[in-house]
Amino acid sequence: MNIIWVKVYRFTMGSKKSSGDYIFFLDADLMYLNAQILLIWCSPYLNGAADVSISLRKNTPIQWHILGIDYITGERILPRDTHNISS
Repeated sequence: MNIIWVKVYRFTMGSKKSSGDYIFFLDADLMYLNAQILLIWCSPYLNGAADVSISLRKNTPIQWHILGIDYITGERILPRDTHNISS
């Protein structure tokens, strides 16, 4: 099975088992992650300025920065009802 479909399946199943008002996804390695970074990228969502917040931390290798590319991480926060997820 394609790794992308495995990830989609895991996101879907995790979302269905979740409870609460929003879903918070984190990369498993938690590399370069700390409370300050979490606050920075969650604040727009938690303050009502954004419907979804996705982490872009500018921690990609220099060659990607030269090309103007940054990785989109797995870290995101979104309302639980975004996709009409039911338990």
